[in-house]
Amino acid sequence: TYLIINETVKNVPKINQGCQVLRLPNNLFKKVSDTVSPQGIIAVAEQIEISLADIILGANPFVVVLNGLQDPGNLGTIIRTSAAAGATTVLLTEGTVDLYNLKVIRSTMGSLFQVPIINGLDDDEAVKWLNYNSINIMVADLEGEEYYYSANLKEPFALVIGNENRGPNDIWRKAAYKKIKIPILGSTESLNASSSCWNNSI
Repeated sequence: TYLIINETVKNVPKINQGCQVLRLPNNLFKKVSDTVSPQGIIAVAEQIEISLADIILGANPFVVVLNGLQDPGNLGTIIRTSAAAGATTVLLTEGTVDLYNLKVIRSTMGSLFQVPIINGLDDDEAVKWLNYNSINIMVADLEGEEYYYSANLKEPFALVIGNENRGPNDIWRKAAYKKIKIPILGSTESLNASSSCWNNSI
């Protein structure tokens, strides 16, 4: 693990052992960073991969499933929202933007480290795992038969948010215990994925 620090940063945080610290001149630091106005500190760390077997569900699990999301900002915001809502885990199915996309990481605002996240999970495997653990699958869908505030959230459940344009795929539509929707007033046709997740998790 490396911590790269701009030489202009005066108050260097205390670093745990095992982390190598590198100081770079400002011009080199800007080349390493991919942002226009970097904060002055860059961490380079090994990616952590976890599996379904690593998840501790607890008494009343709340799982967030993201199926085919493409926008990095949406994914990062949903991870942040999921952590704030106390999600047990977040499952990213195949076809979803990469968890370690730099924009995703920035959008999580540190929440990436507050909730277990499984990356690149097969849809069928995820459905099988949820069913095995008696977790009700609730799919956010414009064609949903019930508004989210009427759903029973006292039992273990998984909230599935689909692709920004197409919604959830057929695997999740067929596996759904319930399809839920958000009431929309006025002339707005739809909400984006991150807004839908926030509404369904409160």
